[in-house]
Amino acid sequence: MTTALDQKEWQPAADTADSSKNEEGGKKPRGKARFVFELSLYLAVAMVGLEGLLGAIGVGQQEIMMPEAELGCVHIPGKMVTWRLEGYSRGKFSSAGLRDREREIAKPAGVYRIAVMGDSAAEGLQVEQNETYAARLEERLNSKQNQIKQNQSEKFEVINFGCSSYSTGQEYLQYKRQVQAYKPDLILLMMCKGDTLENNLNPQDRNKAEPRPYFYLDQAGQLEQDNSILQMNKAKLSQDGWFNQTVNWLRANSNVYGMVSRTNFNLFLSDKAYFRLTRLLQDISRKASSLGGKEEIAVPLYGAQNNRQVTLALLSRFNQEAKAAGTRFAVTLFPDVTNSDQDWKDTIKALKDRASAEDFDVIDLQPPFRQDKNPQGLFLQYHFSRAGHELTADTIEKFLEQKKIR
Repeated sequence: MTTALDQKEWQPAADTADSSKNEEGGKKPRGKARFVFELSLYLAVAMVGLEGLLGAIGVGQQEIMMPEAELGCVHIPGKMVTWRLEGYSRGKFSSAGLRDREREIAKPAGVYRIAVMGDSAAEGLQVEQNETYAARLEERLNSKQNQIKQNQSEKFEVINFGCSSYSTGQEYLQYKRQVQAYKPDLILLMMCKGDTLENNLNPQDRNKAEPRPYFYLDQAGQLEQDNSILQMNKAKLSQDGWFNQTVNWLRANSNVYGMVSRTNFNLFLSDKAYFRLTRLLQDISRKASSLGGKEEIAVPLYGAQNNRQVTLALLSRFNQEAKAAGTRFAVTLFPDVTNSDQDWKDTIKALKDRASAEDFDVIDLQPPFRQDKNPQGLFLQYHFSRAGHELTADTIEKFLEQKKIR
């Protein structure tokens, strides 16, 4: 016999059992909110898994630069990099954004400090960090054999400030902004033949200029800086705003972002239709951003410039400011083993004449590279191989010995 209490207890159970079914007897559809939540969760788990997989195999880790308002771009501090574009290396930038181990800014007592500066040739991502000429030079100078040979106990630090794509002008500003604080005793500035083309721009072709500082000689022959291209790209170079901050975070932390970015870059270089479309969208975006009462950009008025003369003026300014800080200045010349570039030959002659007149040093890598038994083996494609870095370190070490710096 069923009591009223039994019926009361039994009824909700029946309701509960039936609640999962609709009127036709089938299951009720899950709510949209729950579906969106589960889909988001699955996507998040998949993305984390993909990030981990790409990180483990070193894919998507070639994003090394972030926009910056004064220099145009800088290394991403602390970024893990796996480089495969030419050669191979895997390592982490320092917290200061250097292709080097962690360094104290304050120079310890009893240390002779050398700052290696330049573009990708000095940066050396094509080989492991301990195989770059900066690292090899430090090891050579601090070897026990050399210490005994020179009968001295002074320690050497060779710090690598090299940064891909930098012009001489950017390197000069990098010295003022970052390198000078390390109080180097000697600067070794690597100079390549393409550097003279990057220091100034054609005033008639500003829309195609890369966002970086440029330099020119005024009517009196004085070196001046043109920041108008930086101003034109101010919004893109800014570190402010949620969008720029998000993109910079992705650059620094996301392997998926790096993979997508590299694919976009490769398509830009190899696919003509993609290149045209990208340029069109960039032009539209630039014209759109120029509307709406944007601030007027001051564009200095000057005529076409002599690339070599602007570069020589930059080196003179660089040398003057280094001397004023008690730092010796030297230019290291990237070698042309084919001996086929007449413009580079003329630039080297003019540079050596300027160095002689203004008392700075030139380390010419061309003779030892041309005399090597296998000069082609000193390069990968465009950059030094491991053997090329070793020969560069050896050449600089001999220069320092000749100058009695060590």
